[in-house]
Amino acid sequence: MVATDNHTDRFTIQQLAFKYYVPFITAGVNITVEDEKILDMSGEVILIRIGDRVCLTCLKRLKYNEITKQLSPDKNVREGLVRKGYVQGLDVKEPAVKTLNTHLATLAIDTLINQYTERQRDVVIRVFEDNFAPVIYEDVESVAERNFSCNICDV
Repeated sequence: MVATDNHTDRFTIQQLAFKYYVPFITAGVNITVEDEKILDMSGEVILIRIGDRVCLTCLKRLKYNEITKQLSPDKNVREGLVRKGYVQGLDVKEPAVKTLNTHLATLAIDTLINQYTERQRDVVIRVFEDNFAPVIYEDVESVAERNFSCNICDV
């Protein structure tokens, strides 16, 4: 289970998972604010299994510019990323995603349990949105638009 707040950790975990043939589930949230109004409050759970030809790289879920910044030896760059917070478009000192995290954690655990019970059809990406009304859906577009010539998972 991966629920980290930076791209470097997700990248590292993906490398280790593919190296040792270990499937993983990653969860992430997003809150976007503009003019002090919430425009988007959502998150996703992604199931990555070796052999499915799907990974964070081909799904474009890793930002390599952010990885470069996070690995930067420049202390000011690293500390600035830490202070940035969770909410895009608003300066927030504490994580403002506690309720959203609860929904995503539930979806992630459900995905994990399904790997052992096979009680549902496998879904690569489940999205939770709480914009107008809470909704959960399968992100088939991202899976269909992934890079089919990915150098990470196209093995």
